[in-house]
Amino acid sequence: MEFINFIILSLSCILSLVSLQPTSNSRNCNVCPCEKLTKLIEDLTDMLREKELNKEKGNICSSYTNLATGKSVWQSSTNHGGYAHHAVDGNTDQNYGSNSCSHTNGTHDQNQWLVVDLGKEYKLCTVKVYNRGDCCGERLNGFEIRVGSVFSPNNWNLASFPMCYKQSGGTAPLVVEEPCQTRGQYVMIRLPTKKSLTICEIQVYGP
Repeated sequence: MEFINFIILSLSCILSLVSLQPTSNSRNCNVCPCEKLTKLIEDLTDMLREKELNKEKGNICSSYTNLATGKSVWQSSTNHGGYAHHAVDGNTDQNYGSNSCSHTNGTHDQNQWLVVDLGKEYKLCTVKVYNRGDCCGERLNGFEIRVGSVFSPNNWNLASFPMCYKQSGGTAPLVVEEPCQTRGQYVMIRLPTKKSLTICEIQVYGP
């Protein structure tokens, strides 16, 4: 759409500048299309600059260490052999049959969760979540990424885990990588429904 607007405004600007019949409305005919074109070019330039900055930031984050692999991990319940440690085993295989994905019991309670203990508090950069790929990826719809500094498997408070991302807008992608630039020791993936929570890998990047 922005490209189409660019073409239309460019043609309008050129036609207005070469017009040989200025009218009493010449200010609107001759200047406005070019002013709009200039504004559109500025907006597009800002958009491209922002995308480049985000890309650069993403590249920087991916160059950091994955803090989650092999760390202690808990989940709200376990079903179908989907143990919590599968989510931090370093294997990003998204086929559940490969025995490398976690799986909670969706009928256990209203809130499904998995928490990784990074061992100490870090300044985080991004969190990357691998969804199940062989089926059932929609179960992850509406999941949240939260980060906190205090956690006990049997006694924790959601208020102590501020949210840095909530999935929305259709089916959850196979891989979600989101900036989560905050400090914390515990990273929670939470699903506020009675659907099973399945994570095939969680990666947490920070310096």
